[in-house]
Amino acid sequence: MDNSHLEKFFGKCQRQDDFIEKTYKILNNFGFNNENTIASVCTCRDELAQTILTDIKRWWGDVFNFSSLGGLFTSGLTGLKAFFSHAPRLNTKERYIFYVFSHIGIDEKGSLGFCKRRGIDNSTACGALISLLKDISEKNLELNYEKDREQSYLKERLFKEIKQDETLDLLNITKIVMSITKYEIEELTKKIVDPSISDYAIFCGIQIHYGDSNYISPHDSYVFFNNKKIILEI
Repeated sequence: MDNSHLEKFFGKCQRQDDFIEKTYKILNNFGFNNENTIASVCTCRDELAQTILTDIKRWWGDVFNFSSLGGLFTSGLTGLKAFFSHAPRLNTKERYIFYVFSHIGIDEKGSLGFCKRRGIDNSTACGALISLLKDISEKNLELNYEKDREQSYLKERLFKEIKQDETLDLLNITKIVMSITKYEIEELTKKIVDPSISDYAIFCGIQIHYGDSNYISPHDSYVFFNNKKIILEI
């Protein structure tokens, strides 16, 4: 397929499986491996997005899944504590990885928001964010936590980040969701993790559904190693 559409919107992109393989090999240099590390993922609940679990499991073993509609981090303190408590305890060190992605489709014509699914040639992604954009354009501020809990939280959380006069499109809002998730995981992790006995890494990006394949557009990534933050280039 012609990858010029990917480059136009996302710049540097990598096939999803190649991206995960690179992260594994990079973290090997800091003592992380599939025997002493637990990995997690936070992306959308969408079945297309969840394919990344297979790629992560291939390198890291079983994966702790934080995913929710749109890819926001919703499990909070209790979820994080559970994740940390499941880490292998080897050589007095604990090691954790966070893979943080929001996701978007793009079709062969270069139209954002569209993707292929099994038996469906013209589908959409991310449906939750497309729905949210529609609500914003119609000034629909209604929340329904009883019947639509995750979408209501997604809407409420993004409304806090969006400036009143800000012009939004699907790509912008996809990036905003990724940034919110990264921030909330970072802030809670700082409150829980003991850096004297723990190392952890965060890999952020946009997961892209293009044709029959998934790609990753890498964003902020780093490892917190021996109580020092080290920026990683993927």
